[in-house]
Order: sequence, then structure tokens, then C-alpha cells
Amino acid sequence: ESKSSEEAKTDADGATVIKFGIHVANPKKQETVTYNIVQGFNKENKGKYKVEFVAADTEAHSKNMKLAAQDG
Repeated sequence: ESKSSEEAKTDADGATVIKFGIHVANPKKQETVTYNIVQGFNKENKGKYKVEFVAADTEAHSKNMKLAAQDG
């Protein structure tokens, strides 16, 4: 039996929060299609799952992904 070192985070509604890394600083303006899909998903899954953007410009996004990969 393996246990994750990081507990799943939940929001106020008890929904599991899913972090979604994206390579733009403002997903609502720069990635409208992706933003709208995520909003629809959150609405359909309210209380179960909630996707939160981890928005960063391309350079910072690459750095974040490398750090996440090193952490496993």
C-alpha cells in the first residue's frame, strides 16, 4: 500500500482541487477556449472536482514544469 506524500486538496465545497499548469499569464484572455472548457467542467463537477489554473508566462511555466518533474 503506497500513500501519496501530498494530500489531495479540497475547496470549501469539498471538491478535489486539480492544479492545471498553463503557459500563459491570463488564461481567460489568452486561452479562451481552454478557459471555457475548464469553467464548464467545474460547473458540471461542482462539489466533486475543481480545476484551478496555475498560470505563468512561457518561461516561468517551463521552470515550474522542470521543478515538478524533479519532485516526482
